[in-house]
Amino acid sequence: MSGRTPRGARWTPSICEMEEYIRQFIRYMVVERGLSANTVKAYAGDLTALAEYLAGRGVKTWRAPDRDMLLDFLDFLRDSGMETTSIARHLTSMKVFFRYLASEELLESDPTRLMDSPKLWRVLPDHLSLDEVGAMLESFADNGDPLEFRNRTMLHLLYASGLRVSELTSLRSADIDFENALLRIRGKGSKERIVYLNDACRAAIAAYLPIRMQTPAKKKGESALFLSGQGNRI
Repeated sequence: MSGRTPRGARWTPSICEMEEYIRQFIRYMVVERGLSANTVKAYAGDLTALAEYLAGRGVKTWRAPDRDMLLDFLDFLRDSGMETTSIARHLTSMKVFFRYLASEELLESDPTRLMDSPKLWRVLPDHLSLDEVGAMLESFADNGDPLEFRNRTMLHLLYASGLRVSELTSLRSADIDFENALLRIRGKGSKERIVYLNDACRAAIAAYLPIRMQTPAKKKGESALFLSGQGNRI
């Protein structure tokens, strides 16, 4: 049994029904995506907090929230004193969950699809402006140099996902889930978490992979996504 929700299933406007869809989503992530217990526990906690926030404002169906309502929830988390890294995790949980609901045809559209907005950048403070980041990404020479391409892809990942440098250098090609736009990260203490990839980042990685496959690795069977100029894991 896959844990998938039947396509076209009818919605009942109640908080219990919202919680039921969270449970079905969690089953799906465990059975079909094989996520660890800690990862799914974080998903469940984040989505339950969102459901309770929405219920407190009279929302009792996952069809109701729009982008602004979800951004208000992130504002609420920030105002409650939550750290930026934790708010970012809540955002990832929302994106993965609503993508799932849309893929199961339970929603006509994914309200998190266009979450990149000036308001979001106020909720999740950054140290560089969008123009500054754009200038950094455009600073790499477009001359076909594999290392220039690698560096630009690494910067895309750092900027879009908030990875630690050690997490970035330990990435493998197998950690990328293009179908669901997800990245599986193994951080400190071998703890696993899932990071959402935006369209620009996913496109950058997809363009880089053929170059990586043509890059000779010094060590046979090296699985690192990014290699040094000498073919070693960075």
